[in-house]
Amino acid sequence: MKILDIAFKDILRSTRSLFAVGMMLVVPLEYTGATFSAIGHLMPSAWAMDGFQNIIVRGLSIQAVWQPVGILLLYAAAFFGLAVWRFRYD
Repeated sequence: MKILDIAFKDILRSTRSLFAVGMMLVVPLEYTGATFSAIGHLMPSAWAMDGFQNIIVRGLSIQAVWQPVGILLLYAAAFFGLAVWRFRYD
């Protein structure tokens, strides 16, 4: 998540706007509808929570975590590439 923080910090110049975006990212998807849940899964934190809940809350095996872990690795690679690209020109 540190790479995501760095990317947002570079895009959102003020602390106030960064805080506003951060507050939107912490709404539990269980309390939202299907549309907002689908939009929420554009954030890496939704996939991390799915993985945690699959094991801790739902009691599923480690097999249920591979999809969220794979998607989180894709997010990590994408945000790392974005951060390297942005800081190369500074």
